[in-house]
Amino acid sequence: MATEPEFWEVSWRVEGDEAFEGLQARSIEQHYKNQETIFEQGEPADSMYLVVDGYALALTNDPQTGEEQSTSIIPAGQSFGELGLLMGQPRSATVVAGTDLRVLKITLETVKALEESDPHIAATLYKKLARTLAEQLVAQTVFLRKDSTK
Repeated sequence: MATEPEFWEVSWRVEGDEAFEGLQARSIEQHYKNQETIFEQGEPADSMYLVVDGYALALTNDPQTGEEQSTSIIPAGQSFGELGLLMGQPRSATVVAGTDLRVLKITLETVKALEESDPHIAATLYKKLARTLAEQLVAQTVFLRKDSTK
């Protein structure tokens, strides 16, 4: 059986971070109860989420067995749904609240408004997104290499 991918360590929240506070002010705060579904694999995507409190679980269906399996834990300070925001492609996983959860939902409209009203915050957002996606790619590559040697 495959092991879990290693976690990436890009954190979105830095106390006193002006860019984060600007993003937070323009985002939609949402709350989910433990085990509540945030979105399901295959659904259309138009946003990403930053975990403020609690943690979320990413789940995928194994194409061979159809079984649902946990692929990652997303703790406070981490994000999910980035590809949905940037690429508009269907969700690659189901995400559920692993605990009572508070997130910031960032839509494409939020990002476009930031680009116009505060390019500094938009640039910081894009840098964090690039770093997050790069770290995820590295973690998945490490996971695939470990899995292929079994």
